[in-house]
Formats: sequence, structure tokens, C-alpha cells
Amino acid sequence: MIDHYQIEARKTAIYPSEFKLAYPTLGLSGESAELWDKLVPDKEGGTRAVPANVVAPEMGDVLWYLVNVAHDADILFNDLAEDLTGGLCPSKFSDLHFQLVDSTDKRSPYVKLVLSVGATCETVKKIIRDDGGNLDPKLDRLRGNLGDVLRAWLEVCDKHQLDPDDVALGNLIKLRKRSEEGKIQGDGDFR
Repeated sequence: MIDHYQIEARKTAIYPSEFKLAYPTLGLSGESAELWDKLVPDKEGGTRAVPANVVAPEMGDVLWYLVNVAHDADILFNDLAEDLTGGLCPSKFSDLHFQLVDSTDKRSPYVKLVLSVGATCETVKKIIRDDGGNLDPKLDRLRGNLGDVLRAWLEVCDKHQLDPDDVALGNLIKLRKRSEEGKIQGDGDFR
């Protein structure tokens, strides 16, 4: 499912090549903030009960942007999974999920997601500003950032009892339908 998702997600990536890396990084940030807004209504970080059918599509969008940031940095998502598991390469998100959820870190998974996305944005900013878009000097840092995003994404799935493979598959189905209807671009979940 992990390889399949990256291949299929790329088929719906329709942004100009000159915005490679920047576009999906901005999207990752925006989708993470949208998820946060739906789940965390108060300053104390408390969460509201949100049905899985509301959370899952947002989680799918976060995954889509995460996969495309990795692609634009020439990082295979499977390699990212191997980095996180010490060389093991699960074929499904759900297998990866049980290996990566960190129950010892007591911070909210939403906080971890937003912080790891923020760190990813900071690294991409420095790749553009300091290295003229050359990934090589900061590629390891970016891989680490993306791994942290993936780990936090899996923890949010866990918190909402979502099967990560179902989230990925649901996202692909939604994107295929939008593509067939010519509605990939635009705003909103109900295009």
C-alpha cells in the first residue's frame, strides 16, 4: 500500500514544476492547520469529538502532501519508512503504524504533527534561501523532518482509531473521482 499510494498520489499532482517542493510543503502546512482547526477548538489544546468520517479525509490530504514533499525531494516513501523502522520495510501503513506510535511521548499527537510540519517548512525555507534550492546539504534533515511528520500522522490515526491504509485508500478514491470530474483544483471537500 505504501508504494502504491505514492505512485497513485503522484498521478494527481498538478502543480507547476518551478514550485516543486515549495507547493507541497505549503500544502502540508495548510492541511495540518485545517486538521488542527477541526479537532482542537480551545487554547488549552483540548480536543472535541469529531467523527472519523470528518477526520479521515483531512488525514488523507495531509498524507498526500507529505508523499509529494518526499517525491519532490527525491525521497521514496518506502525509504522513509525504512529509515524510521531501522531497515524494516513494511508494505502497508498499518504495519508501519504499530512500529512507530510512541506511547512514551505524552505530547498531543496534534501538537507533534503541527511542530513536525513547522520544522519541515523551516528546512524547505532554508533549502530555498541558503542553498538556492539544492537539496543535498539539508537532505538528511528533511528526511528526518518528514519521518517526524509521518510518525505524528500515524499517532493521529491511532488516536481516532483510523486504519492508516483505509485513510490512504479513501484519499486515492476521492482524488480519482475529482480527477475524472475535472475537479482536482479548487477549494473544499465537497467539490
